[in-house]
Amino acid sequence: MATVTVSPKFQVVIPKKIMNPFSKGWLVCMAGMLSFTFGCGAADPAEGVVRVACVGDSITYGEGIWRRERRSYPGQLQAMLGAGYAVGNFGRSGATLLKQGDLPYWETREFRDATEFEPDVVIIHLGTNDAMRFADRLEQAFERDFLALVDHFAALPSAPRILVCKPVPIFFPPADRAMSEGVVPIVARVAAARGLEVIDLHGAMREDAALFPDAVHPSEAGAERIAEGVHAALSQAAARER
Repeated sequence: MATVTVSPKFQVVIPKKIMNPFSKGWLVCMAGMLSFTFGCGAADPAEGVVRVACVGDSITYGEGIWRRERRSYPGQLQAMLGAGYAVGNFGRSGATLLKQGDLPYWETREFRDATEFEPDVVIIHLGTNDAMRFADRLEQAFERDFLALVDHFAALPSAPRILVCKPVPIFFPPADRAMSEGVVPIVARVAAARGLEVIDLHGAMREDAALFPDAVHPSEAGAERIAEGVHAALSQAAARER
């Protein structure tokens, strides 16, 4: 066996029989390592770049999007922002913001990785699974758990700017009502309570059902619209600082 280091955090053990750099096995292995390192959102970026952590569920992850590493909204956001930024995709399919959900984001590897990423900016897009599966719990616990998530990231040593998203619409009942009348107003209250910037993806994409083939997850074109909204928010913030 031989060990190849692909970043300070990741090493891959490779059988010696495919260590020949001209072999097909070597090329396949290297392609896989590069996809893993830059696709999982956990590779260490170079010093001096702005680290952007995209926290979310399958919409952030890029569920259903071919070559999601580049074509999910975080992947497209990276292309829009350019070399001065390192965008990490910390989306976990099925995750809930609710701590008492069936897959709390708090208990995922992505939550731990986003924390260890030492982000300068955190984009939070959560609430879709909560609206679809736990509408009855929104009023009791969603705001409390959202505030706790915001406070967790705000307390990091990197002191990140935090932007919260009013999540993209859900295009079927009754989850659409739980989203628009439950999750979205709570996001607004949390943002007001903590003085956070809000990205209103819900309002911006309310008439864009065609960009959501299964009524929940965006297509590549839908992910591009999300990335454009996030990019605009980050650009406006940068302009205000100048």
